[in-house]
Amino acid sequence: NGIDIDQFGYNSFIRNECRFKYGFVHNKVIGHIGHFSYQKNHEYLIKVFHELYKMNNKYRLLLIGDGVNKPVIHDMVHKLNLSHAVTFTGNTTEVSKLIQAIDIMVMPSRYEGLPLTLIEAQAACLPCFVSDVVTDEVNVSGLVQFLSLDMPPVKWAETINNSIPVNREQNKQDIADKIAKAGYSIRENATRMKALYERFLREKDMSHE
Repeated sequence: NGIDIDQFGYNSFIRNECRFKYGFVHNKVIGHIGHFSYQKNHEYLIKVFHELYKMNNKYRLLLIGDGVNKPVIHDMVHKLNLSHAVTFTGNTTEVSKLIQAIDIMVMPSRYEGLPLTLIEAQAACLPCFVSDVVTDEVNVSGLVQFLSLDMPPVKWAETINNSIPVNREQNKQDIADKIAKAGYSIRENATRMKALYERFLREKDMSHE
């Protein structure tokens, strides 16, 4: 498992371009990447965002992905009068660009393994607030904070709203190094895999001599 750290690494030019495209220039963007399913718990995410919006109407929510529960979440957003503040991208091949436009990643999953999405978010130097069902092994950069789903959404919102912004430009190389050291560089993993296969082939050839 690995990601292209260079592709997801913080890029201020792409960030500004995407934020202008989606009208986020003057906003603080909460992001989520994932299939619209029971597992991902979008309902709770919308409740958290609703509380954040009440604290500051400059907040925006960017939902990247698609799935069977999307109409339900779309309806929930509409009933809370948040349609103007929530953007649904659907499935997209531009995740590495869109992630740059985000300021904070929030993932209140009901259950989860080790999502590479969170590794990608950390590569982009995003502070991440995730449910404590996610393995703490995912926190390779120190940017991930774990919160309980037993907490009311307003408590998540308060924690997120009071969080200290990350200087992404200043920290991007250090974080990239931490991700690579943790074994999540797809380039380094590919090099290791190639060496492994070459060794197997050499051993196989030797066994037939």
